[in-house]
Amino acid sequence: MTFVLSDRVDDSPEPVELWEVTLDPTDQDATDEVLAENPFNEIAEGRTAAMVPVTLTYVGPEAGDPWLDLDFRFVGTDGNTYSAGPDDFCGVIPNDLADRGEMFPGATVTGNVCHAVPDDVIDGGAWMVVLTFAWDDQRVFVSVD
Repeated sequence: MTFVLSDRVDDSPEPVELWEVTLDPTDQDATDEVLAENPFNEIAEGRTAAMVPVTLTYVGPEAGDPWLDLDFRFVGTDGNTYSAGPDDFCGVIPNDLADRGEMFPGATVTGNVCHAVPDDVIDGGAWMVVLTFAWDDQRVFVSVD
């Protein structure tokens, strides 16, 4: 699914398009891949690594940094979000989106986002993508199914 995130920039009265975001199908059980990536990775008992490939294009006026500008959270079927808790971290993952740096207009990158989620809340869950420091509370939900 592809969508655009916008926000007001420099007190602009109208939102300005900043990021074009594409989420590919989610690997609902990437645990083996994550554990194989780094010998120090651990996924807590009762959790599974959910990993999604993401393609970003910066379409804003100046520059953006995906690590600072965007927040990817997993929303389980229990209604809770998973992204920042001590057991939510996947560790070192292949092609980590967080490793990408500052981007200028027209730049495109692809990388993975991963969260360790309780086993019983993945199927039917969704990714929530949020502009981190947005004037307006804009959230986009993308189903893992």
